[in-house]
Amino acid sequence: MIFLMLILCVASGVRSKTVQIENVQSLILVTINEPASSFEACNKDLLEKATFADMIEIKRGGYFHWCVFVRDETVIHLHNPEFGKLSVENAYHNFTGNVELRNLIQLAGDDLCRINNKVSESKRRKLPALPESDTLALMKEELNRKVTYYNVVNYNCEHFAAKLKFGVPFSSQIDALKKISSEENLTENLVEMFEVAATLDFVHNTSSENSPEILSAVG
Repeated sequence: MIFLMLILCVASGVRSKTVQIENVQSLILVTINEPASSFEACNKDLLEKATFADMIEIKRGGYFHWCVFVRDETVIHLHNPEFGKLSVENAYHNFTGNVELRNLIQLAGDDLCRINNKVSESKRRKLPALPESDTLALMKEELNRKVTYYNVVNYNCEHFAAKLKFGVPFSSQIDALKKISSEENLTENLVEMFEVAATLDFVHNTSSENSPEILSAVG
């Protein structure tokens, strides 16, 4: 069913696409069943509530982008600069992954976001949050590496954020998609999710902001 919904997103007009995307994302959220706060505008009010190492979930068109709060307005995330190259043929391939520090408000743009530290999911997986010193060390290690890999299924932005928070990479939205997709449709569903996002122009400015001033945010 999700596959048909996503196909309709591509074939319909922008308004219809938006409705269908929201239905798909709602289905994913219901499957994950994480009792996090509601999505809200990504602004100063949200930033005032965020503390170091909080996971931030951004509701993009077609998928959920993840980053980890550092301080002030700065977050760290994993970005795939080859986003537009994703296809059925290479959906499981490794792409280039850039580790970046970004201004959260600029990264989110008009998209809604929320603090979501995966409390229920981490309990199910028996994964306590890392000490802040360990998360900070991981951030520095990843920033020094700068370039890593990005794999939609096995190492996406959510895997990266979870690794910084818990020391173990995992992606609840990919796990949910596997549950609600038949085995033969999983690849197509993955590609459709990201193609819809690109079609609706939800892929935001991807320039890195790893300037000396921003790098000072992690010491």
